[in-house]
Amino acid sequence: MKSIFNARAIAVVVVCWGLWAAAIYWNAALAASPPSVADVIEQTQPKIVKIFGAGGFRGLEAYQSGMLISSDGYILTVWSYVLDTDYITVVLNDGRKFVAKMLGADPQPEVAILKIDASDLPHFDLDKAVRVEPGDRILAFSNAFGVAQGNEPASVQEGVVSVITNLAARRGVFDTPY
Repeated sequence: MKSIFNARAIAVVVVCWGLWAAAIYWNAALAASPPSVADVIEQTQPKIVKIFGAGGFRGLEAYQSGMLISSDGYILTVWSYVLDTDYITVVLNDGRKFVAKMLGADPQPEVAILKIDASDLPHFDLDKAVRVEPGDRILAFSNAFGVAQGNEPASVQEGVVSVITNLAARRGVFDTPY
């Protein structure tokens, strides 16, 4: 039961990161002129990567998602057991596969930085942050269900920001069995 929760928690974090990245891109694009959802998806998909590593036993998935944050192959993703291996494979949107090296991770916020040997990659510019407000439409890009193995696009979900809160301040508020 605990491994099922951990896999779901990891999937939620990856989806949240995808939501955040898409919201940044989408809101910046909205400031210039309102793009269609199809345009946002088309421009975002090349910046999302599929990550494969440890797992595949005892109900643990061996995949997750990440996003390119530089043109020279730096990837932001969730720190999880999938990265607990010497061999991490990253698959780009166009199907190209790379062996990735984990440069660092912080288990507290559950983030990790990977690096692949590539250049001229489409990426999210994290210096161009935008303010997201409740009511803003957002898209989540992920490979949460492991559907995309090669050049298939990541899954896309649409939602609306309902509230913005400091999650660290909410920890320990409710007793839960996990």
